[in-house]
Amino acid sequence: MRSAVRAITPKEFSLFQDLIKRKSGIFLPDHKISLLYNRLERRVLVRGCKDFSAYYHLITQRSETSELEAALEHITTNETFFFRETQHFDFVRQWLANRANEQGKLRVWSAAASSGEEAYSLAMTMDRYYQGPWEVFGSDINRQVIERAREAIYPDVRTEGIDQHNRMTYCLKGTGEYQGYIRIAPELRRRVSFDCINLTEPINLNLGLYDLIFLRNVMIYFEKHTQQRVVSYLSRFLKKDGFFFVSHSESLHSLNTGFELVKPAIYRFKS
Repeated sequence: MRSAVRAITPKEFSLFQDLIKRKSGIFLPDHKISLLYNRLERRVLVRGCKDFSAYYHLITQRSETSELEAALEHITTNETFFFRETQHFDFVRQWLANRANEQGKLRVWSAAASSGEEAYSLAMTMDRYYQGPWEVFGSDINRQVIERAREAIYPDVRTEGIDQHNRMTYCLKGTGEYQGYIRIAPELRRRVSFDCINLTEPINLNLGLYDLIFLRNVMIYFEKHTQQRVVSYLSRFLKKDGFFFVSHSESLHSLNTGFELVKPAIYRFKS
């Protein structure tokens, strides 16, 4: 069945480009016009708009902030799963092993947490390999995915990265209407907090300093000047000699930062 929404025009795409950049810091290059159409087509239909111009007019009204958030979620949501890029978790485990005799509190921030898989993967790792106190904080620009992270309910098909020990220790198997799902155990959920944060804007929260900050699969969507601003700002929340993680498709090489590369996609904060 053919879509009832006509193709997005270059002029319409330009309007969305500007809106998305202003609201999220993400820049969609011109060749992403099909991606924008595919991500938002259903929302255009659901809201009864005849085309993308009408939908743009709708989501820029003050009374439609929830629909604007929904649109941004559809555009910015990326594939995520437990223990993604296993080399990073190997590094964290070794880092924790080197602190086997310490009892100081360790703090970890998943700065692009999406629906929570990364944050809970970090929480499982901290709880399993560190004897002292710890906390994990997760943030994302989208309120809807943050709510899903707090609920911590995931379909089995997205939990393949969880090994048997972690599954038995930290996951509850769904029954009845939740057959085929797992939920993160309440003991772990209570030690992971989430909040909605736009990393391209000033953060009005008293977050303190972190030992580890994960910002993976985000900067590829930012222009260089936005990357610089975000990384420089996040470094204010990282302890000296703390570690900053990006995805293996990203790099801080071209940015002016106080980081040094220690492993692929892992940087130490020096100043």
